[in-house]
Amino acid sequence: MKRQEQIIFDNTCGCIVDEELLSRALIWYADGYPLRTERMIYLQNGYPTVSKGGMQVPVHRLIAMYTQREKIASSMACHHVDGNMLNASVDNLDVMPLGHHASLHRKGTKIAFTEEHIRHMREAQQRRWQRKRRIEK
Repeated sequence: MKRQEQIIFDNTCGCIVDEELLSRALIWYADGYPLRTERMIYLQNGYPTVSKGGMQVPVHRLIAMYTQREKIASSMACHHVDGNMLNASVDNLDVMPLGHHASLHRKGTKIAFTEEHIRHMREAQQRRWQRKRRIEK
């Protein structure tokens, strides 16, 4: 296997990240395949992001996955503890279920759902449960 050369980042968005850790995380995510040595960290949907093989990977999720050494399920969120989406420092990231993450961001706000909205949420949850049961069989 070809040895990976050092990856140099062009951090155009001012992301707060340990670039050496990000380099190791990107190599881990690439499953050992050699990567281009020059990478750009750019904003996508407000989050610092890097590209890998045509896919955009948010830097904070990549760092969290690497530190846990496993992919983060789509049912999980990677929360920025200090609220700064540019801060992808390891000690600022907390992986948690989406519902818990949403409740953290809703804290102190009043959300009034209509009956139709509640019905729609229940139906969506039932569809998710049905899909999960089919996959488990």
